[in-house]
Amino acid sequence: MKIIDVKYFPIVAGWYCDDKKAVENPNTVSDHYLLKGNPVTKGFNNVREVGTGIGIELTLENQRVFYGDGTSVTYAGTAGRDPLFKYENYIDFCNSTMKDILINRDIEEFLEICSEIENPRNLLGSHTAIRYAISSALLEGAADLCKISKAEYLRKIFDLPEINKKVKYMIQGGSDWYNSVDKAIYHRVDALPHALLHSVEKDFGKSGEILIEYATWIKNRIFEHETEIDYKPIFHFDCYGTIGRAFENNIDKITDYILTLERTVNPFDLQLESPIEMQTRKEQIEILSQLKQTLKIKNSNTSIVADEWCNNLNDISDFIDFDCVDMIQIKMPDLGSITESAKAVMICHENNIKAYLGGSCNETDLNAKNAIHLALATGAEQILVRPGMGIDEGYSIMKNEETRIIS
Repeated sequence: MKIIDVKYFPIVAGWYCDDKKAVENPNTVSDHYLLKGNPVTKGFNNVREVGTGIGIELTLENQRVFYGDGTSVTYAGTAGRDPLFKYENYIDFCNSTMKDILINRDIEEFLEICSEIENPRNLLGSHTAIRYAISSALLEGAADLCKISKAEYLRKIFDLPEINKKVKYMIQGGSDWYNSVDKAIYHRVDALPHALLHSVEKDFGKSGEILIEYATWIKNRIFEHETEIDYKPIFHFDCYGTIGRAFENNIDKITDYILTLERTVNPFDLQLESPIEMQTRKEQIEILSQLKQTLKIKNSNTSIVADEWCNNLNDISDFIDFDCVDMIQIKMPDLGSITESAKAVMICHENNIKAYLGGSCNETDLNAKNAIHLALATGAEQILVRPGMGIDEGYSIMKNEETRIIS
């Protein structure tokens, strides 16, 4: 079934894009939702900008129409990621190079087309958001033609076994530390709270005392909710390098602190995302490798999660080869085509690394639903609730999609 028409249009994303370097500048002031400061990262006109993206409409010769969305992640343009996506900068490329690839192609060539749009010869002028949107629409159309769900279609084309396990949800509530935890507990989500630990002084504490206090509050809050005895959510904190900065990247001090935090959250498990952040991918891999090995020597049970500098399949393979983390956040919009995210999960599982199907609060409802199909197809250990930071809305979109698929 051939593609006979392709249309593109601007879309509103699920949250905002923040200039991460500017956010972490002590001179930037957070006034409720207004971030006052000077942008640093190329492409940003303000420290915080409304999230935007690109939508695609594919029409097949049977007149069936399918859609896909693509956006930047919230912290675009940092740690090796593509720049902040602005529709007007890419529409000419979409109407030329990408349209030429798609028109008159058979939708059943899903894998081949995704490989072609990821081919280096077609990447000049491209953006991961574009490839994410195109591949999503292609997946929708190919699965529809086969009259099966997108999860089933992904299992079929990648020759994956059917996995009978529920999706495990990880929330993020941004700087709303306390309401977000209550919401997460009400929904009995599997991992919480994320927390956005940007500032050593405001979010972590010079010796990590703020995070210890917060973790203690969360543990007590779970008991206050009088949850079922078997409700054991993972404590997952996205540290944005604050632990490293607080302890000047001293591995012994960092690991001693992690052990203290681990004891604090006991009997719950602990996952720490980006506890240390470096300026290059090489440095990031090296220091996380030291961290993991030292934690192992000290008999820690904490899982270290990769995020910064771990963007594409090559990055993921290198992080695995150097044995520097226990889990990898597969940031779906940063990988481009949805097939790249599927391959990333498979690479993780082949190497006994846990796969976290992450992404961004800046994605859309279509992205969120597609992530559920991919999680069910591949058996990813954890998935990020999105779009937005409100928790209830994103969880509803994703959980209901999961229920529709498995019912």
